[in-house]
Amino acid sequence: MVSSSRRHLLAGVGAAVTAGLAGCLDAIPRVLKRVHNRDATVTPRTDGWRSKHGGCTRRSVTTGSLTSTASPTTVLDLDDWWKGQPVFSPNQLVIPVQLPPEGESSEPSFEGLLALDSASGVEQWRFAYDKPFTTPTVVGETVFVQGATTYALDRNDGSVFWEYRSGYGYAGTAPVFVDGVVAVIAARSRSIVGLDAQTGKQLWSTPLAREYPVGIASGSENVYACTPASDDAAGELVRINPTSGDFEWRSEISDNVSTPVVGASRVYLWVGRQLVAFDKATGEQVWAESIPTATHIHPNIALDEEQCITFSDDGREHSTVIALDATTGDRQWSGPQTDNIEFGPLAMNGTHVYAPLSEEPHKIGAIDRTNGEVVDRWALPGHPLTGITIDAKTGVVVTQEDTTPSVTILTE
Repeated sequence: MVSSSRRHLLAGVGAAVTAGLAGCLDAIPRVLKRVHNRDATVTPRTDGWRSKHGGCTRRSVTTGSLTSTASPTTVLDLDDWWKGQPVFSPNQLVIPVQLPPEGESSEPSFEGLLALDSASGVEQWRFAYDKPFTTPTVVGETVFVQGATTYALDRNDGSVFWEYRSGYGYAGTAPVFVDGVVAVIAARSRSIVGLDAQTGKQLWSTPLAREYPVGIASGSENVYACTPASDDAAGELVRINPTSGDFEWRSEISDNVSTPVVGASRVYLWVGRQLVAFDKATGEQVWAESIPTATHIHPNIALDEEQCITFSDDGREHSTVIALDATTGDRQWSGPQTDNIEFGPLAMNGTHVYAPLSEEPHKIGAIDRTNGEVVDRWALPGHPLTGITIDAKTGVVVTQEDTTPSVTILTE
């Protein structure tokens, strides 16, 4: 970690670098290309809006739950799955997909975004775009999604409010929304770009002066982003003002990193094989807990003000669900073994956390948050490729039976 004085110096240098490089980017029309058809509708923003890992804070918290009588239905076969997480909007499921080839073709028959009825799985609309591997974010009546271009789509019919050529993000990333601003990762320029959520107009572009940013999240007032360390330079976790794009603090990171998870007073992320909590106001490290995990995979973190739930992984076939005290980092319990999957979002409500279990046949389990015991199970039609996302009384998970990945809905 760096001292407070050095952190303030870095913030000042960062602001100067930001201003200079943003000016260079402003001179490149290809980067700035924007098409505005009409203003996006980002209100009302209700508790039901969804994004990667349950929202822009990435906490994986849901108000929903599965009933004991819920059963699985496979609603869509996929050609390939790019780690883009299915997300809910009211009465709707929005999924980035590649669909299987048709006839004698070896190419996907469709690449882009599908909107399905969340109860029946019936298709409502589709929107084609290149490399559909980023998770969409739904705010009000608008779906924000990023390929080579960031799009704001009407969630009712898939029509385009506006588009902005931001450049690609990363597999599994998602735009974040705070105070009327949508922020996205622009990988090619190693920047975080802030856009007016209604119009798509670029408000600012903030380069991170080290490695490519790999994670982005937002709280109620700020944007957080992180970059990994390289062989010859440290990485960093930064807090960015969503109005100006200025750094509010920057903290050095010494290893690979995960997407940040934003709590009320702290920001949590994996740094190498440690789960680390940083003070949200200052960027100072509060605690770090060493947890066995694979070096190239950082497990999902589910978080509320009392508890932090994640996975440990000894490098074998299965992982274990574990719970930590969110304030101190102290270990509370170790729960059941889970399928060792590369992309495993948890879903956590006030009493339970839902995760794929290491059982045959494959199952989703409801785990009691007080003691780590499994209190209910739901069978799946195949091996889970993701964890589960839950809204109201419906869950969705990507499964694979034989060689075909599929979208599976769990509902009554």
